[in-house]
Amino acid sequence: MKYYIDIFKIVFTLSIAIMITMLVKVELFSFEKIESPRYLVASMKYSNNVFNVPFFKDRVFRNVVSKYVLNNECTNLEYNLQKLDDNRSNLFLNCNNPVNYVFDFENKKVLTMDDIISDKDRFIDNEKHLLYLKYPYFVVDDIISKTYNIKDYEMIGYYKTKEFGDLTLRINNNEINNTMNYEMMYNTSYKNETFKIDKSKKLIAFSYDDGPSEYDYKTVDILKKSHFKATFFVVGNRLEKYKDVLKYLNESNMEVGNHTFNHKVLNSLEDNEAFNEITSVNDEYKRLTNNSFDLFRPSYGISKNEIAKKANYPIILWSIDTLDWDNRNEKKTLGAIVKDPRDGDIVLMHSLYESSVKATEKAVKDLYKRGFIVVSVSDLMNYRDIKIEPGKVYRCANCGRD
Repeated sequence: MKYYIDIFKIVFTLSIAIMITMLVKVELFSFEKIESPRYLVASMKYSNNVFNVPFFKDRVFRNVVSKYVLNNECTNLEYNLQKLDDNRSNLFLNCNNPVNYVFDFENKKVLTMDDIISDKDRFIDNEKHLLYLKYPYFVVDDIISKTYNIKDYEMIGYYKTKEFGDLTLRINNNEINNTMNYEMMYNTSYKNETFKIDKSKKLIAFSYDDGPSEYDYKTVDILKKSHFKATFFVVGNRLEKYKDVLKYLNESNMEVGNHTFNHKVLNSLEDNEAFNEITSVNDEYKRLTNNSFDLFRPSYGISKNEIAKKANYPIILWSIDTLDWDNRNEKKTLGAIVKDPRDGDIVLMHSLYESSVKATEKAVKDLYKRGFIVVSVSDLMNYRDIKIEPGKVYRCANCGRD
């Protein structure tokens, strides 16, 4: 039920004064009673847009809302007032710039989130853990501000970063239990948000040849923390020596591919020798991991296609060659990746150089900022609905390069 209240003419007068000062047009013209002793719902007209705002009976809290609407030039407003206890509530306001205020009604004070957090270190640790589940580590580490919409069983965090735009996160109360100084409600039926690949985004596959090597540990850690994957094409005569690395690749859900046993040029070999060069590495890999390869990359990119077909392998080449084996330079390797990346590209690097690890660390950030997700070769083909066949050559996934 809507009605007019004479006392609110005071507010209208104040609004007109602010309007003249700020050269804007604001009008409070009707109120709707709700079941709350603290506030009413007011209809506000601003720049010919009509929307509802919470109208508090205490001026100190009214002013918070008025200043927010005027400073942000709101043409609409999302808001939520969540009761924390008998004297405190959290007010969330959002018109393209989310903020929250904690109101202490008894003392007529505007508090901060710190005033309702009882164990700040634990709250921050738990929050960061949840953020890392949903976003790459470098995005989470770039957060510069945060605000919260507190609800019955959860709070929704809104985060601003310096370089990666705005983030949101649903934080179930179970995840921050005993970190807040207000009475919380709990619902055990929930799932934390996790990173998901959006197939509508640009995809690019990273691949590393000639391993395993000790540098793969750091490369994998960078990819894992970013929620990315890659394909590691390994050489058979290195598998026993680096079997712990090989195990780490598998445990980390990276894709491992066949890169021959001795890294020989296949077209210089007799057919039976070339066939053995391809298949013997799979035997060694299966002995050490109980797994088999699905993909094959010939050494030097030179293959006998019929032999690969006989061995039941598709042939995976590349569309971006970083030449990291030649330059062994972080800047040059990075430059080759980020100069002109395209959706569907397959990037060639090698497991043997620290410079390639450093280039990977910078490349994943640059590519993510430009809308790319780094994936394995098989995932790239699957997401782009490309069925790979034995004996056929694949340089990318419809990337448009010759």
